[in-house]
Amino acid sequence: MRYAIDTSVLIDVLREYRPAVELLERLAEQEAQLVSSYVVRTEVLSGMRRGEERGTRALLELVEWLPVGEPESEAAGALGRRCAGANQGLDTPDLLLAEVAERQGAELLTTNVKRFREIFPGIRAPYPY
Repeated sequence: MRYAIDTSVLIDVLREYRPAVELLERLAEQEAQLVSSYVVRTEVLSGMRRGEERGTRALLELVEWLPVGEPESEAAGALGRRCAGANQGLDTPDLLLAEVAERQGAELLTTNVKRFREIFPGIRAPYPY
């Protein structure tokens, strides 16, 4: 199974939030494939704290990072137009991640489910808060 992973889940893993760590462990046991957009990678790296580089880099190695080029930005823009007005919280990184999930046929893993409901109607948080 393929999963598109959002910044929110990766940050929870880095902060050692137990449900997020357990989720990642289960996915590793299942040999699930994790994909995401380079934009998400940028978000994670920009929030990296002192002393977290080794753990952050190790976590990022678990994900297949997909580039953003013209076709991806066109598709993400179309998603944004389709959802215009329905969800004011959807920003460019969200649209690019949603594009990855759709293109890869991947389930989206995010804690920000409200933002993505218009695109993925049955979406649920991957763990409780």
